[in-house]
Amino acid sequence: MDRSEGNHRGLPLHEFMNRGSLRNLAAQFLLLAIFALALSFPTFAQERVRIGVSSRGFGSLPLFVAEKKGFYAKYGFRPEIVLLRS
Repeated sequence: MDRSEGNHRGLPLHEFMNRGSLRNLAAQFLLLAIFALALSFPTFAQERVRIGVSSRGFGSLPLFVAEKKGFYAKYGFRPEIVLLRS
């Protein structure tokens, strides 16, 4: 089918584009672009997480190192390391 013959509604191409479909297509593209842009930014709200440790010894050292290096913040967590009584 030649593009100048018409579309599925039987309208010539120039009449089909004049009926607002170009405006509708532009609006859909704009919404898709805004949605894609919104998903590309990381979330800024951080979830508070409490981590309980029994001592500040060698066994819990990776938790403190990860906090100092910012590994938790990278994934959206704000840790609170709590020393538990034994």
